[in-house]
Amino acid sequence: MEGAVAVVDEEVSTVFVGGIPSDATPRELDNLCRFLPGFVNSKVDLKKGKTLFVRFDTPSSAFNAISALHGQVFDRLNPGEPLRVVLAKSNMKSDKPSTWIEYLETQPPPPAFPPTYSGHNGPTFGTFPAGVPAGKRSRMQEDPSEVDTVASVGAAERGIDEESLRTFFSCLPGFVTFKPNPRMGGGFAKFESAAFAVKAIELATEQSIPAEIAKSSMGSHLNQPAPQAYQPPIYQPPPQQPPLWRGPGTATGVKRQREFEEHEEVDTVASVGAAEKGIAEASLRAIFATMPGFVAFKPNPRMGGGFAKFESAALAVDAAANARAQGVPADIARSSMITTGMEMGMQQAAPVVTFYAKQQSEPAREVDTVACVGATERGFDESHLRAFFSERPGFVTFKANPRMGGGFAKFETPHLAVEAIAGAQERGIPADMARTSMQAT
Repeated sequence: MEGAVAVVDEEVSTVFVGGIPSDATPRELDNLCRFLPGFVNSKVDLKKGKTLFVRFDTPSSAFNAISALHGQVFDRLNPGEPLRVVLAKSNMKSDKPSTWIEYLETQPPPPAFPPTYSGHNGPTFGTFPAGVPAGKRSRMQEDPSEVDTVASVGAAERGIDEESLRTFFSCLPGFVTFKPNPRMGGGFAKFESAAFAVKAIELATEQSIPAEIAKSSMGSHLNQPAPQAYQPPIYQPPPQQPPLWRGPGTATGVKRQREFEEHEEVDTVASVGAAEKGIAEASLRAIFATMPGFVAFKPNPRMGGGFAKFESAALAVDAAANARAQGVPADIARSSMITTGMEMGMQQAAPVVTFYAKQQSEPAREVDTVACVGATERGFDESHLRAFFSERPGFVTFKANPRMGGGFAKFETPHLAVEAIAGAQERGIPADMARTSMQAT
């Protein structure tokens, strides 16, 4: 009788954990509470879904675990139902760690007619008896850091339709394809790498577009036709020509279709993330406007930069390399920018240093002109720049360029121009050697 009374009066130090995702592994569950103070043992229960019982050394340790875990999400990259952690009705009977064999013995039996797979040729489905549905292909678990696909859930609820979602992702670097999913109110966007996918999520979040890393990468097998013996859900494949982003100055209300080009034929430079480095739109426009072959610039606040079009693909490659040398993020775009008459008019309305942009580059040792870009942002206006350079030895003339936030100063010799650059930098004035010498008029 004394032993029976001791059992009844035993204080409960076991907690019950619910709200666990169905794809949680035994290893994850076994280690969920292992590092909490007072941990003794844990056991998975599959009688009613997937739940977990964890025993601690004292009731105090159990209540501390409840405070730490209750209401938290199991997977922060794919948040779902929060964990429900409460004190159990009674203590676990065993203090021994559960084994993998014990866990596997509690698993439900496999389906009677699972699909079989035949290597790279895709799934091969056998004959299923009447009334027995064909099994779905199991999704392979993938390291979240290697997933290259973005999932957008609930975009429709925020007024973002499928076409707008597709257009946004298609303009981002590394974009591969987009697959809509009306049931989740959005879709999936695949990128060339996990790094591009993470950057796409950051840009989408800035635009209040719901986006997160998907549970797995969208594979090329999704575009393969399914065998006739199996009828999977039918998805609309992405168009071969996704719509191009419609920027300011577009003459019509109809979105243009982007035509895919060979990389070596693209004459447009894409600058993504320039704003994060403190380069304003006006400065970015001015930098590209001074480069040989410049045609037009189109800002894109969503990507924190914009696109610069040049007369040829070779000039675009040179411009991208020159921009990167100045610390400006730049790379060749996925396709050439299409300019309209209105856009060209906008480019010509502002003062552009056409005498500089049209000339061929000279060897640096022969250039006698100093380029000052971004001086206005540092508090040096045109009069300050003109006064400073006019006092330097060998000064010839100064030409202001409000578009680049500074101007150009010509000297009698390249050596005197180098000395002027050194003196300007000592005063905190941004100055560097121009690509070509300014023609004095």
